Amino acid sequence: MKEGLEAIGLKMRFPVGKGRWLHALDGVGFNLAPREALGVVGESGSGKSTLARVVARLADQTDGAIRFDGADIGAVPAARFGRDPARRAIQLVFQSADDALNPAFTAARNIATGLGAGVRDDRRVAEVAAEVGLPAEHLGKRPHQLSGGQQARVGIARALIADPRLLILDEPTASLDVSVQAAVLKLIDALRRSRDVALLFISHDLDVVRLMCERIMVLYLGRVAEIGAVDAVLGTPRHPYTRALVAARPGHGRRPLALAGEAQSAIDPPEAACLFHTRCPLAVDRCRTERPLLRDIAGRSVACHRAEETAAASQAVSEPAGY
Repeated sequence: MKEGLEAIGLKMRFPVGKGRWLHALDGVGFNLAPREALGVVGESGSGKSTLARVVARLADQTDGAIRFDGADIGAVPAARFGRDPARRAIQLVFQSADDALNPAFTAARNIATGLGAGVRDDRRVAEVAAEVGLPAEHLGKRPHQLSGGQQARVGIARALIADPRLLILDEPTASLDVSVQAAVLKLIDALRRSRDVALLFISHDLDVVRLMCERIMVLYLGRVAEIGAVDAVLGTPRHPYTRALVAARPGHGRRPLALAGEAQSAIDPPEAACLFHTRCPLAVDRCRTERPLLRDIAGRSVACHRAEETAAASQAVSEPAGY
């Protein structure tokens, strides 16, 4: 893949004691074409934020490769990536703008930091502020003087001022009121289309991902469970974990799916097993002894030995109306 983003076998481990490791990412691979939007979903601890930091080159992966527009950016240490030409092309919008912005800087100066250390361009700052809907009179204010929605716009403007080709958004509206969320999401979608920028959109909200993205990737304990077109994956989930996430959405005509058993620990998990087997209602002995690899089924990729049965089970628990 020469253009866009390609992640190959990404692994990220953190030491948690003598000889013990937490596996935050365990062989994650995907591609993201220019101007495409890929949603990333999963429970807390699934590896979503770790993936964002690794792809943005704020952290070094333990193993695996990251290629962007043909360049092997994963080979550039995170400590040096700030000086790499690709730094401007890949920007991260953090979950909480209040925490991500420098409280001592004005909104204008926070936006300007996206241009690089010591660079000042008041005209460009004003242009980008207007583009994200931040009134000029707010540029002289500090973050604590701004509303949550205004802080979010400052964070987006800081990322956009570098003219990126890829925006990584880690739960960009999670801390905002529902009405403000809608406005910020509409802004992000409009900016994506007007600027022809690709999105790696991380969220816990499946409905938001369905509105914002063409494809969706489901993570479970650092592994890819399912990836494909968003309507196909959410409409007829083929992995039991995806099925459980979809069934948990309120008001969408599916009965919640009870998951029995305890979740597998991410600390030194078994390599030769499906990590979801301890909670999966369809688990068989093979799931406990053989790691399922991603395979193409019905227009998406699924890491499940019983993906065909999952589709039948999903339809069996669905209500015909409202979905």
